[in-house]
This record gives sequence, C-alpha cells and structure tokens, in this order.
Amino acid sequence: MRLFYFLFAFTLYLLSCQSESSSSAARDESLSSFIQTESASLYQQPGFESEILNELHKDEVVTYLGVESETTDFLQLEGFEMNEPWLKVKTTDGSVGWIYAGVTRLEAYKNHSGSANPLYQLWGKELEAQLQMLENDLEQTSRAEQFRTLYATLIQLQDQVNQVLQQADFDQKNFPSVSSLFQQACPFFQLEWNITENRYIARIDYRYLLPIALQTPEKSDDYLLEVFFSAYPIDSVEYSCPAWRIEDDAYRQYSLLGRGTHQQVIQKLDQVIQADHLFLPAIDRIKQALVNDITAAGVVYWEHPRAIIAELDQLLEGHSAIFSQADKIAIGVRRKQMEAPEQFQLLTDFQSGRYQR
Repeated sequence: MRLFYFLFAFTLYLLSCQSESSSSAARDESLSSFIQTESASLYQQPGFESEILNELHKDEVVTYLGVESETTDFLQLEGFEMNEPWLKVKTTDGSVGWIYAGVTRLEAYKNHSGSANPLYQLWGKELEAQLQMLENDLEQTSRAEQFRTLYATLIQLQDQVNQVLQQADFDQKNFPSVSSLFQQACPFFQLEWNITENRYIARIDYRYLLPIALQTPEKSDDYLLEVFFSAYPIDSVEYSCPAWRIEDDAYRQYSLLGRGTHQQVIQKLDQVIQADHLFLPAIDRIKQALVNDITAAGVVYWEHPRAIIAELDQLLEGHSAIFSQADKIAIGVRRKQMEAPEQFQLLTDFQSGRYQR
C-alpha cells in the first residue's frame, strides 16, 4: 500500500482573559505573535486617535505583554467587520506600544464575542461549537467505524461552512489574510478562491485525516485515503479539478478519459469495498463523479477517440464492483458513440488544438 505520509502537528492556543477593575487586564505570560495584515500601526495608547509610534509589516514579530484594553473598536479590515480590543506589545527593536488585536495572529486573548479569530463571528456560536466538536472527534477516533462517522460529519460541516462563505463579502485581494485566519479556524479545510464563481470555497485537506486513519487497525479507511490522494495528487487537497480532468488558462475543464486515470481511481475504489462496506456513501460520491465525467452530456474530451475507446474497454472488461447496471449501460453507450464521435456531437482530441479558432 502506497500512502503519502504527511504528519502535521497542529497546536491550538486558547488562554482565558482575566479582567481587572482598571482600564486594562493584565496577564503574567508574554507571547510572541505575528502581524497578519499587510501593514499595521503601533500606537502610544489604545485607540486610533493616539499617536503612531511605528509602522509594522506583515509577518513582523511582536511580543504580547499580557495587557489587553477593556474597550474595543470597530474596524472594517480586509473584508472583515471587526470589534476588537487593543493589545500591548513590544517590537523587535524594543518599542513598546499598542496594536489593534485584529492585525495579529495571536489567539491568547478573547474579544467580547468570545473568540480571537474574526471568522468565528462569521460562523456563529453553533457552527463554531460543531467545528470544535469535530476537532475533538478527530483526536478520539481509533476505529474505522468512528472514522466513517467523522468523515460524514466533515462533509456536512463543509457544506455549512461553504454556505456561510457564499454569503460573506470577501474580495480576492484579501485571500492571504482570509486564508490564514481560515486555516486557524478550520485546520481540516483549505480555502480556495474559485474564480469562475467569484467566491471562496472550503476544500477538505485529506492530509489532515491521514494520521487518524493510520492509527485505526482496519485497512478500509487507509484505502479510502489512497483514493483521495489519487484523485488530488498534487497536494492531497480536494479542488474543483480532480486528476481525471484538466483545466486550461481560461479555467475551462476537459475530461482526461483515455489516459487511464479513471481506471486507476476505480481500481482503488474497488480496493476499499473489498476491505469492507463501511464507506459506501463516500465511494458512491466519487464513483458518480467519475461516471458523469465519462458519460454526461456536454463533456469535452482532451484525448483522441482511440485512447478513449481503449480505456472504456478496460472499464467494461474490468467488472468493477462499484458500477451499477445503469452505469455499465451508460459507459457501453458512450463506448459505441466514440466510434463516430462527430455523429453524436462529441468533442474529442482537444489537446490537438483542432477546435481553436
């Protein structure tokens, strides 16, 4: 079994605030943090009206001195509506002053909504709690049955997060900052800016699931991840263009049927189902995407009909357990049509440039 062994350590810091009767709350600890926006100002006192001592830049290190203002200020910052306190910090050149909490990656404070990350305000308390529960479930998963439940929950939460992102008013120019905050809030997802839909989309990072699958005694969850790694081989993150498709510079996608990728992924799906039947919904989801890429109306094929026919013959002769009778019939019909693609208005061999004007 070949797996891409990526082991990632994720450390989440969440320290509670202590308030005093004075105008600021003090803590004993000092913590290093980074500026997460393109630029930020260091102020003499909390508040935007105070004197600016210095200008800071993205990824510049500051040391949080454990003092947080009781008051907060509203600010529209790189696509976010923020209501954050001020943090007393020390810069690398020794300057001591105050920065707006929204410009730092530090998660050692809580604003009035209860979370340092402004994305939590976007999620709402219920979705934030579900995301936190998922992280706890990830840590406690030890059997394939639990992994199946975890994966189903991950799919549901992905849908919820994407619904929230679709309603959010973000701009592509803010992608680095939004992506960084998103990674803190949802380490099991990666953020994609989908240029055709002009919005952010949360994609599953399958590397995050690998250590969990490897610690279960069953093999079916390992095999399932092999499917995902085959489908998204570049970085094992689910994107809109899987391995069986290709995208050109204009973001048009074409089927790569004829290169053998469909057959390879289907063989790995068969391996999962041979181990056990725990992951039938996940298998069916990927199988349906492959069958649609082969048989759906309007699919444009990158390869020559001869190569496409050769792979279709392999699929039909392979007797895969994942294909329904309807799937086999649809694939057989497309195989017959490929003998005369023009007659059935099928566009093939796009790699040759024959359709370019």
